[in-house]
Amino acid sequence: MKFYIQKDSEGYISDIITFPYGNYEGIEFEPPLPMGIMGRYFKFAKGKFVLDQAKYEEVNRVPVLIQENDSLKRAVDEFAKSVSKEKLDEIDQMFPDLGISDSRRKA
Repeated sequence: MKFYIQKDSEGYISDIITFPYGNYEGIEFEPPLPMGIMGRYFKFAKGKFVLDQAKYEEVNRVPVLIQENDSLKRAVDEFAKSVSKEKLDEIDQMFPDLGISDSRRKA
């Protein structure tokens, strides 16, 4: 089957369609297409889609980091609720980047 792929500046597939369009490159490939084909971690070479495993892990690490960050924020919020105001003020002065003052204002 004929597909047309668009590649990003590094040669990773960023879009795939079934009709000619602009600067999309025409390729022949029999479906099914690989899962995540437009995830920017596949290249097309010698008639095959090639997964760049390192790029895949890099791209898919971002949602995990966001989730971990949200978990840490919730932990700081819970911590702020469980500690005395004086102790929180002391900790807040030592580590202003933790945002403990912000957590107290929300509570």
